Amino acid sequence: MNFITKNIAVSISLICSIMVIGCSPNSSQTEVVEPVAVIASEENPFINVDSIIVHDERIYVSDINTVKIFNIDGSYLKTIGEAGSADGQFAGEVIGLAINHNNELLAVDMENYRVQVFDLEGKFIRTFGSQGDKPGQFLMPQGITVDQYGLIFVTDKERSDIQVFSPSGEFLYQISQKGSGKADLLEPESMIIKDERLYVADEGNYRIQVFDLRGNYIKHLPEVGVLISPQQEASMDDMIYNTAIYKRYDRTLEGDVEGIAFDQNHRLFFVDEDNGILGVIDRGAIIASFKSNIPLMSADGIAFSSDFNYLYVCDQGNNQIQVFDISTIASINK
Repeated sequence: MNFITKNIAVSISLICSIMVIGCSPNSSQTEVVEPVAVIASEENPFINVDSIIVHDERIYVSDINTVKIFNIDGSYLKTIGEAGSADGQFAGEVIGLAINHNNELLAVDMENYRVQVFDLEGKFIRTFGSQGDKPGQFLMPQGITVDQYGLIFVTDKERSDIQVFSPSGEFLYQISQKGSGKADLLEPESMIIKDERLYVADEGNYRIQVFDLRGNYIKHLPEVGVLISPQQEASMDDMIYNTAIYKRYDRTLEGDVEGIAFDQNHRLFFVDEDNGILGVIDRGAIIASFKSNIPLMSADGIAFSSDFNYLYVCDQGNNQIQVFDISTIASINK
């Protein structure tokens, strides 16, 4: 894959390549890597880049009032949408994006309290949703994903739940509710479906929740991962541990969890928005973490290329997309 040369980042040496299972994503062992490219359209610059998906050699990126489309090399193609509330228009932030099996683009139009559906060239098809707290309505819709049957899953940051819709947009059922219990959600955002399990970035609870597709709670991630102090441990006496070793680890993350994505080895990549760090979870534990030599500011959505060789990260604070070559990240290629 050849990226546009004007977007190539300055090189830097890799450091701290040795990672250990159970390390914190905020650890001094976090590896520093260089992006192979930075995508930032000069013709139509980003204002508040949020979510990203890669499909059929194209990159779709959500922004304020728009969805921008790029070739896989980072060259700008076109923009979908404009400010407004009519069909095909967006109010404020466009949040989650998804593509279903009919090659339709679904975009969460947060401030119009709806999901809009387009073809992949940006032609408006239909919309569903309205403002409210009743079934099928939204208060602050965020993330979106689609399962193998075309069912549509939408998180709501204010409702702190997930609503599931038919392929045509009819409300079917709700998953979870607001809270901090083991099956609850607090300000959920990104989602991904893998092997008929729904993984949810439970931002307010600093964890990733796992449900089956009917909404039954399975577990949360990481199951182990963040080393804590004896003083912190004293406040965790009500937690259940499998072994004495597990008692050394808090089963939550340290910062807001934003974008999540699986690689071809079934490892779950996630963004720690507060610390500008990307972590990797395998078999329930954080096995690696890395950050860019161009500091990620309020990092958000992430997506892999179709061959899983490149990871695209929405660098919201810098209004750009950073692209990482997975083969160069030592800590996950041991």
